[in-house]
Amino acid sequence: MFFGYLTDLLFPRRCPACHGITDKKGELICEKCVGRFSAVKAPFCFKCGKEIGDEREEYCGDCIKKSFPFSRNVAAFNYDEIAGNSVMRFKNGGRREYADYYAQQLLSLRGKEIAGFKPDAIIPVPLLPAKKRERGFNQAEEIAKRIEKAIGVRLLSDAVIKVKNTGSQKQLDAKSRQESLKNAFLAKYSLKDFPRVLLVDDVFTTGSTLSALAKTVKKAGAKEVFGATVFVGKEE
Repeated sequence: MFFGYLTDLLFPRRCPACHGITDKKGELICEKCVGRFSAVKAPFCFKCGKEIGDEREEYCGDCIKKSFPFSRNVAAFNYDEIAGNSVMRFKNGGRREYADYYAQQLLSLRGKEIAGFKPDAIIPVPLLPAKKRERGFNQAEEIAKRIEKAIGVRLLSDAVIKVKNTGSQKQLDAKSRQESLKNAFLAKYSLKDFPRVLLVDDVFTTGSTLSALAKTVKKAGAKEVFGATVFVGKEE
């Protein structure tokens, strides 16, 4: 108990929205920031999970024009300025505890859809080993661990590795991202025993990363691939 108290004192939990210390022990987000993240509201795209303006449409304008190797992606929040700052601190500021809130909200807002996927395994988007060592953890894996614990589906963190340094994808358009991510992932073993796979990542923008990983997972034997991301961008 003493060591737990000391840890809380020296390394207090930070709010994923404002980065302030959370108000009460056990809270994942401070009271004043509840609702600051922009939840994805219906109607949303049946393919990528982005909000769409017309409830008569099943797909966003991007997905009407594109073909993805995964069946569907779902997301909890829109990727806006608050989300971007939060993800930056999460990945580059060592705020691993943010994953608790991210996973909780992803399951709270999209748990029904995720359960409907009936996944046999969960695979987080992998990082290059050097990048993981530098960061201290893989942000997608941290979110996936919490989803595994909540829904009881096996986590395969070692199933796929990243073998190509793709650099930062932020400034690249969709076509350049696809080219950069070509042959970026390698499956370490067969996934034939896991026909339905759920891929987990922090952010979905163009879908290039999820697509590249989905192709690798299918090549390794999976029959159908789905995605679950905490944040999703707007239509291009």
